[in-house]
Amino acid sequence: MRKAITIITAAALAFSLAACASQPAADQKLAAPDTLSTMTRATGEAQTAKAGYPAVTLDSNGAPSITAVKGEAPKEFGVSTLIKGAGAVVGSTDVVTVHYSGWLWDGTPFDSSWTSGQPAQFSLEQVVPGFTKAIAGQTVGSQVIAILPPADGYGEQGAGTIPPNSTLIFVVDILAAANPAQ
Repeated sequence: MRKAITIITAAALAFSLAACASQPAADQKLAAPDTLSTMTRATGEAQTAKAGYPAVTLDSNGAPSITAVKGEAPKEFGVSTLIKGAGAVVGSTDVVTVHYSGWLWDGTPFDSSWTSGQPAQFSLEQVVPGFTKAIAGQTVGSQVIAILPPADGYGEQGAGTIPPNSTLIFVVDILAAANPAQ
């Protein structure tokens, strides 16, 4: 009987705390939206891409397409912010929710979460190094374009339809981030 009362008391306390946490105080300022429930694409201030990056166009839903860049692929990693979001800063070990599209340097598409209509969610510790480098340090709500040389992508082995030693281009909308240690 005492065990049942303890469980009921603990449950009631947990519900009470949850209810209190969801109601901000009158003088508390609400944070910018940074969760998937309120964001389906990057939101924020438009930025000018760095020179040498493919031009990005968005359809009415926010899905990106690129204009392929002429010339040799860069040998170094690069990232440029296209939309600067106002959400939390993404950590290198965070679990992120993103919409992304990926292309080979010649403009051939190889993957896109926009095609399925569902954002992807994964730990930044479980993706190719360049993807983590592109997202960590950015803010939720941002859209970035990243150029990943082979060493930051799939390297000499390639993956699926990505040939070995491919330079990759990603356009990523950062919809949410959570630190799994919290």
